[in-house]
Amino acid sequence: MRNKSKRKKIKQQKKRIQPSVNWPKEWLYLNEKEITPEDFLKVFPEGGALELQVWKEAGVIEVELPCGKSIDMEWGEPNLGEEMGNTFLEERNTKALYYVTVVPESFEEAKTAMKTITETLGGGFFGDNKDFQPQIYKKKNSPSLSVET
Repeated sequence: MRNKSKRKKIKQQKKRIQPSVNWPKEWLYLNEKEITPEDFLKVFPEGGALELQVWKEAGVIEVELPCGKSIDMEWGEPNLGEEMGNTFLEERNTKALYYVTVVPESFEEAKTAMKTITETLGGGFFGDNKDFQPQIYKKKNSPSLSVET
């Protein structure tokens, strides 16, 4: 009898831990301004809550999260190599594009860092998939961020 209640409790805990949305591993960070790797140093100053490593020449940024995982960002030309993707970039007047990798299990911590980047530098994060979902960005003329799934 005791084992059944323990199994039930474990199942309930697993349900609470699992995110309600399947967050992608691959993202795009897009911005209407030219954003260089050095600009990210303004977002996460030295000695802050999150560690930041920048490889300027390679155009690579690593944001170390408290959980030990990281957000990896790599600069790229604003050209996705396909008509639909490039139309999406043009609609957002994209001047800066970074390919972003996030470990889905650490997404809640990563989302906080992604929001901080968006609040500080502007732009937004878009799932690197055919419908560019989910999205984390600041709507024009709105003081708050939008997370769309």
